[in-house]
Amino acid sequence: SCLYNLTSHTGSVNDLLPINDTDFFSCSDDERILLWNNNKQKKEYKGHKGGVNSLCSIDEKRIASCGCDGAIKIWDIFMNECSFTLKGHIQRVNKIIFIQKENVLVSVSDDKEIRFWDLGKRECIEIIEKAMAHKINLVYELNDKKLITADKEGAIKIWE
Repeated sequence: SCLYNLTSHTGSVNDLLPINDTDFFSCSDDERILLWNNNKQKKEYKGHKGGVNSLCSIDEKRIASCGCDGAIKIWDIFMNECSFTLKGHIQRVNKIIFIQKENVLVSVSDDKEIRFWDLGKRECIEIIEKAMAHKINLVYELNDKKLITADKEGAIKIWE
C-alpha cells in the first residue's frame, strides 16, 4: 500500500536519486530539482532552462544534473547553488553517470554523442561522435572500463 503521496512537481518526474534512508532528490520537466527529507520537500534547486532529465551523485556534498537545455550542472547541495556548468552538447542531455575511480562524468545526448567530462578540470576530455544511429537516451557503467548505451530506436551498444 502507498505510504506517502508527495506532490510538489508540476511536470513529469524524470529521475529520482536516493541519498540515504530519509533523503532523496527528484527532477522534473518543471525545471526544478527538489530535495526531500522525511517525505517533505526540504530544498529547491533551479538553474536549467527546460526540463531536468537525470541526476547522479558525485560525493557527499555534490550532485550533477542534466537537462533539455544541453547543460550539465554541478550542485553544492549544502550551499543550495550551482557550482559550475559544463557545456558542449548541442541538444538535450538525457542521462549522466559519474565514474568515481576516474573522477569523470559521462553524458549522452540527442546529438548522438557520448561525452566524458573531467570534473577537476571542468572540461570535456573525450567525445565519441555519432556513437549511435539515433538519439542516445541511456548510459550505465557495466564494470571496469565498460559502458552500456541505448538509443531511442532500440539499439544497445557495449563500449570499452
